[in-house]
Amino acid sequence: MNAAISMHATITLFATIFPDWNSLDSVRRAHSDLEGAALVFFALLVASEALAHLSDDKKTERRLDRIGIVFFAIAVLAEIAAYPYGQRNDTLSEQIIVSLDAKSREAFSNASSALTKSSIAETKADGAAMKADVAEDVAGKAKTEASSSLTITRSARREVGELRSDIEKAEEEAFESQMDLRRSMYQSFQRTGNRTVDPFMFLHVLKGKPTGNVVLWVKVDGGEPHQYAWQIWHTLNRSPGWSAQIKRWEDKPPSIPPVAETGLHIRCRTLPDSSDWLRNPKTACEALVDAVMQGTDGPPSLGAPMDSDTTLGDNEFAIEISTQPKPLAAPATPNKQ
Repeated sequence: MNAAISMHATITLFATIFPDWNSLDSVRRAHSDLEGAALVFFALLVASEALAHLSDDKKTERRLDRIGIVFFAIAVLAEIAAYPYGQRNDTLSEQIIVSLDAKSREAFSNASSALTKSSIAETKADGAAMKADVAEDVAGKAKTEASSSLTITRSARREVGELRSDIEKAEEEAFESQMDLRRSMYQSFQRTGNRTVDPFMFLHVLKGKPTGNVVLWVKVDGGEPHQYAWQIWHTLNRSPGWSAQIKRWEDKPPSIPPVAETGLHIRCRTLPDSSDWLRNPKTACEALVDAVMQGTDGPPSLGAPMDSDTTLGDNEFAIEISTQPKPLAAPATPNKQ
């Protein structure tokens, strides 16, 4: 308790002494300005000492030495003043990173829960459909029997109606679960600005298409690109015939040519060449690019830069994921309509 009170008092004191102590942008700007001032006065110190060394007049030499000492003192004071801003910059940056990571994990947990509920609802719908088929068979046989079985037939028809009602209810639950997942992902993008994979759309695009192996190059630091790469990796490995692995950005071989960091870049051996490949992808590369574009809530839905890489095999692909070039506004949360 005493330590917490002491820490709060220290922070309050620093916030009073140093302007904008709780603003990361202001702290960074103040730190840069003080460091720049220190460099300027160090440069003036060197210039005054050089002039003093070249001067033949003793009075001028001493005057320049005194001026150099003043410049040195100002530079040292600027460095001293910049030090607490540097420490504060590290502290505020760490707090922001921790906060964003916690929000991202919470949103991903909500999405996983919604996906589980959707799977349960779909299972219930399949069971209800099987029951309906059995009941309809019973009703068909009852129609061929004598009039004494009319009561049984009516009962069977009533059961069919009830089962169909159950089917509609189960389908409604499945639809609501999928909508909950979609809303959760939109809310995640609205809160954090992070790209989020829609597994339903992603797997739907890949279903029935040629398959391949994908390497995801990303900085493994728990940030937004790492989280987005993990979601793509997880979804690809759930799709039959596809496999994916994550590799560190720093370990990319020199043979891979550098590209501008656009947030996402896809490499294939052969690029799409048909005019309607987005509507009807025929190759594994076309299906992968289409799945990333349609299955992402965030910037990739606007387009995914591609490049040809002859070092890759016909069924090998590379996706480079980096920081988004600029923050984007999230679209409105979808509703049932």
